[in-house]
Amino acid sequence: MPFATSFAIFQSCNVTGVSKKHKISHVSTSSFLSDRTQFPFFLRTAPSDAFQSKGLAQLLLHFQWNWVGMIADSNDYGYQGIQGVRQEFIKSGACVEFLEYVQSSRPDRNIPRIIQTIKNSRAKTVVIFATDVDIILLFEEFLHNNITDKLWVASEGWATSNLLSFERYYNLLKGTLGFTYSSERILGFEDFIKDLNFSKISEFWDVMFWEEIIGCSFLDFTNINFNRESLNKNCTEDDTLEPFQLSLNNISNHGHLYNLYNAIYVIANAMHDLNLCRVGEGPFLNGSCSDTSNLNPWQVRNLYLK
Repeated sequence: MPFATSFAIFQSCNVTGVSKKHKISHVSTSSFLSDRTQFPFFLRTAPSDAFQSKGLAQLLLHFQWNWVGMIADSNDYGYQGIQGVRQEFIKSGACVEFLEYVQSSRPDRNIPRIIQTIKNSRAKTVVIFATDVDIILLFEEFLHNNITDKLWVASEGWATSNLLSFERYYNLLKGTLGFTYSSERILGFEDFIKDLNFSKISEFWDVMFWEEIIGCSFLDFTNINFNRESLNKNCTEDDTLEPFQLSLNNISNHGHLYNLYNAIYVIANAMHDLNLCRVGEGPFLNGSCSDTSNLNPWQVRNLYLK
């Protein structure tokens, strides 16, 4: 069916403007992607960073932090996000003392300059619009330079990061505030997680997934004729899914999971509606219905947007 190869759930959309395949993303938050003229085939279940930027600025103003510093990733996420915060912030007469970027293209990531800027700064509050992967080296340098007297305001990219629970960063990150995705409980998901066990792993692709997650090889599947990298350790009774189950139950994961759930659900729901369509009552021209054996992506997209 054409739909199967023409509609996809994407994590990133660097080629969204080039490809004419429809895409739904559960994590791409760039405000650029809201431009329908440039990205007519892109849809998402994650909110635009424009909302987050405005919210972070309002958070600063609410607590009357009118003199702040700002740090951001040197990519679309960081540039757009921090500029949105800055513009909204200074509109109210507040001041941004400095704005620095973590530059992944440079060997030192611009970290020495950021450290010196913060040391010379009078700002006690610093907004960081970045992901935890890109700022962990920065945090290490903060510790090395004993920079622990700042209050950090976090973007969604690290507001619920495991870094916040590391004892090593306690004195550095205590009191950090930030935003994350709103989330609701996914019906049946917790029961599904609790019910996961090795005895129900039967499909080869499931085996490959779980071996990667757990870090061991299932002996029962060694006869499968497929080229793959073998793991050094064989799975035993001591290897369980518990760490993975706990990870899925971690509240910091729920926003992304809920957005992914919605991305899949809206496609399934649209296809279901098309399948139940009655001629004369359909959503297309003159109440017509689609041919369910040959769905076109635009038909599903139109139902998604209604």
